[in-house]
Amino acid sequence: MSTNVQNPGPGARTPRPAGKRDVQMKPGQAIELAGKLYGRAKFAEAADLTRQILEKRPDAHEAANIHAVSIGAMGNRKEAIKILKGLVKKHPTMAPYWANLGELERQRGNLGEAVVALRKSLEINEKNPQGHSNLGIVEFEMGQYDKAVTSYNRAIELSPKFPEVRNNLGNALRMLGRLEEASASYQQALVIRENYPEAYHNLGVVLRDQGKLAEAEHSFRKAINLRSNYIEAYANLATLLFNSKNNVEALRVLSDGLKVDSKHPTLLLLTARIQYSRQAYDLAERATKLILSRDPKNVDALTLLGQVFHETDRYAEAIAALERAIKVRPE
Repeated sequence: MSTNVQNPGPGARTPRPAGKRDVQMKPGQAIELAGKLYGRAKFAEAADLTRQILEKRPDAHEAANIHAVSIGAMGNRKEAIKILKGLVKKHPTMAPYWANLGELERQRGNLGEAVVALRKSLEINEKNPQGHSNLGIVEFEMGQYDKAVTSYNRAIELSPKFPEVRNNLGNALRMLGRLEEASASYQQALVIRENYPEAYHNLGVVLRDQGKLAEAEHSFRKAINLRSNYIEAYANLATLLFNSKNNVEALRVLSDGLKVDSKHPTLLLLTARIQYSRQAYDLAERATKLILSRDPKNVDALTLLGQVFHETDRYAEAIAALERAIKVRPE
């Protein structure tokens, strides 16, 4: 792995440190090792090794770059951004440093700053597919779907076998209502990576929106088979089945999903709605109360609970639940 690390990747888990590494090698070798540790997601070890390097050589900017992305991956994005801002000021032609700064700014929600940094990176090295991909992600998060499509397409031109970008391109096309193109993009992602749960799930969403319900159901089930904790896929599959009047199977899917997360509000709310439609009011009440035990201001759960109370002739409780919902969301 190159020491010019890019795209730290959000949400990575921090492994337990395996013990302090003393630098007993040449600086170049130590930096290369730190890059490899980072690439193996051993962020704490990479951070510790680069800290030791920087104590001896404060001007070792490649080590500072790896240190920044390592501590950023461990959650200290504020300090990581501070380090990278110092690096790009001293080394303004280092495209990877700008790219890393842009990705960390995105992770902190600073989308405008992320765009500036990523575009600066691409001014220096326009032929970096990861850079175009990262820019597309930021543009998508900003709601600039046309721009995201352009960025993703450029990334694909530079690196055709890039399944994540084809999946992301499909998402942007779907937001633009270009469903046939979105479907094709997801399918291209699956040609490159056959066992890609996110692409199967997203394809299912498009197929559902196109009215191809049997194919959508197959895609959602495939996503769940590939990733058994895929809550969004459980929810979308159950909703599809519920809308198709297949309540028994919808409840079975929700039951499987709740085995993954027994208090997930989306799954519980769907369960409550289905049970309400079946006039199983006691089960609907139980599910809504589980939601409210964790989120007392969940308007959807309060509203449904009020309806349950009304149907079971508990009018005072129905009024109380609905008044709580109105208080949370007056409109």
